[in-house]
Amino acid sequence: MPILRQSSLLNDLNARPYTNWGGEDDALLGDTELVDNQQSVLDINLERDAGNWQPIAYSPELADDPRLPNWFLDGAVTSLEIAGTARDNLGYPRILRAGQMGVGATCRLGNIPNRKKFWRFVALNTSGYSSQEIAPLRNDLQSAVIPHELLSWRPTNDNEEEMAQDLMTVRALVRNEARDQMLLREQEFVRELAEPVYADGRYVDHAPLDDSFLVIGVIKSQRARYLGNRPLEVLYSLNQGERTPAFLIERRRGQSGVNYQIVTFYVRLTSPDIVGPSGGLARIELSERYFQNRDTDSQLLDAIAADLTQLRTRDVTYARGAVTVEPIRLIERELHLIFRDTQMTAIETMRLLDG
Repeated sequence: MPILRQSSLLNDLNARPYTNWGGEDDALLGDTELVDNQQSVLDINLERDAGNWQPIAYSPELADDPRLPNWFLDGAVTSLEIAGTARDNLGYPRILRAGQMGVGATCRLGNIPNRKKFWRFVALNTSGYSSQEIAPLRNDLQSAVIPHELLSWRPTNDNEEEMAQDLMTVRALVRNEARDQMLLREQEFVRELAEPVYADGRYVDHAPLDDSFLVIGVIKSQRARYLGNRPLEVLYSLNQGERTPAFLIERRRGQSGVNYQIVTFYVRLTSPDIVGPSGGLARIELSERYFQNRDTDSQLLDAIAADLTQLRTRDVTYARGAVTVEPIRLIERELHLIFRDTQMTAIETMRLLDG
């Protein structure tokens, strides 16, 4: 029975180490086109009848609402391909990535210190190997002088088995596995905090096991189209601090297949005079069950919009400053400051596998 070990991994996979990192392609992550998700809208009239949608006014005094979170959470991941082959002895293309990831949370209450966690990792596709056959490699990496997590992707159905035969697809899948594992660690961190929290990204990637506390997803990059007709006109007409009425959508979390019903709305954090009618828009998500179980009124949504508008970063050098709140920017920056240089991290991992 073949097994994978740290000491023989590159030979077993026929993987050739390389250090030509100038051609790393962010397009591998894909997901940059605007996708029409209007079919996932369950109730456009959740807060206002669609035909009567109007921008909802900015009420800055509501930013003092005691229900609002004091915690802000974000994660970061960097990685590089360090070895690969077009085909190994089992007939699969192999890609190995090395990197680091971190998750951090900061509290707006000044007497509470930031909380952070970090991991080094090796990510690869383990197509053709069982969990038992990769367990020795996992143990070797965890017990190394610099411990590494093993992030393993393998096909789980016939469609994925076909995908695992294509080298470029495997490259993207292994890279996405690192991103997905970071999101799982963010989700675990939210549960450890067990307090209301703003999380950078989708609600479904941070959902707690129950709805005992408020989790608010803040989505900065708008890659889905949910609105049409009058609601779409309202979205583009928002002024700074204004929000759209809320509507109900359905979202699925990753490979788990769990569906969540989400209350969502848009808020404009930066004036359209500065960024244009499609700029400065953040989309906010929270659990529909939380919203309904607590008989939540629209004032909480108004308070979220006011809070985020007031917290928007004023750092004009930050690429996504128009849609980023300052506490999230600061914890992201703190994570990156503690990261090692990505190329040095990759070299250290190659030495670990070559040793």
